[in-house]
Amino acid sequence: MAHVQFMDEIIREYLLFRGFGSTLKAFDSELKTDKEKSFRVDKIIEQLLLFINNYDLNALRELWSHLESHMFTKLESHFTPGVKKIRKCCS
Repeated sequence: MAHVQFMDEIIREYLLFRGFGSTLKAFDSELKTDKEKSFRVDKIIEQLLLFINNYDLNALRELWSHLESHMFTKLESHFTPGVKKIRKCCS
C-alpha cells in the first residue's frame, strides 16, 4: 500500500505547489475520514474494533454497510459465505 501513500504525497505536493491551501485542507480532512483506510486491512480491522470497544453501534453499522456496498459486493463468490458468517456473528 506504499503506492497509495506515495500518490497521496504527490497530490499533496501538487496542491501545495499550486497554492490550493483550502483544497489541501479538504484533501487532508477527507483522508482522515477515509472509510476504506487506503485498503489496508489492519487499519480497517482497527477501526472496526475501535467501534466495538466504544460500543458505537451506529458507526459500526455504517462502516459495515459501506464495506458491503463498496468492497464485499466485488469479492469472488467463494468469499461470500465468509462475509455472511461474519455479518451473522456481529448482528
